[in-house]
Amino acid sequence: MAQEGAVKTDYIPIADDFSGYPLDNFCLPLHYVDKVESVLIPHGLIMDRTERVARNIFSDLLETPSGPPVPLVVLCVLKGGYQFFSDLMEFIKKCNRGSHCEQFHAFVFVLLF
Repeated sequence: MAQEGAVKTDYIPIADDFSGYPLDNFCLPLHYVDKVESVLIPHGLIMDRTERVARNIFSDLLETPSGPPVPLVVLCVLKGGYQFFSDLMEFIKKCNRGSHCEQFHAFVFVLLF
């Protein structure tokens, strides 16, 4: 239940002086144990926010003021963004499967030199 008077934001603030979560809260691969001091943003939080972005994109496509939903054309620049792109598209597909109307998707991959 939302607190009365709470302001809804589309982001999760992380203070500049936040030193991260202690490592004993996470299972780290052995090769990272001596190299990592803390975890700033846990993987689960990143995945949750990625799912929220996907839901926002999907609902924006369905809420066109006139006519049927517009097709979704997505461009991924292959300079380290593939994993985020892949996760985002999986969440959008999940939204599509649970929707009453089928949304068309087109995926484009671009490699920049």
